[in-house]
Amino acid sequence: HLEEREENTSPFRIANFDLLSQLVTRESVLSLYSTLEKSRGKSESKRALWLKKLSEPHLAALSEDNAWVQYKPTAADQLLFDIHRASPSVLMLLLETRAKVATQWQSSLSGCVLEDHLLWQRWHAERTILFS
Repeated sequence: HLEEREENTSPFRIANFDLLSQLVTRESVLSLYSTLEKSRGKSESKRALWLKKLSEPHLAALSEDNAWVQYKPTAADQLLFDIHRASPSVLMLLLETRAKVATQWQSSLSGCVLEDHLLWQRWHAERTILFS
């Protein structure tokens, strides 16, 4: 149980990467850049807190605990990390888009991205994903 807890609370486990690795392809990621340009700025205020939560504690934990090395990322994980480092908005849009086709994520992931901080907290609590 201890090993499972450590894995689930790894600072880098911002999402279900096993599921994402089945849904994400390089082509689908690249295709989001044009979509992002069309939608840029439409809901920046709603996205600000989500992006702040995603980036700052996560990156701090990576540097403090070397969690990225401990996690031993897959190719899909590395792609997502590179996307986030280059453009957090693209990663968020990717998660939004995938939530629409991944039914088990629809209510929780779409909710936390598009609605408010309380849903964000509930989504994290349900999956024991911690940032601190």
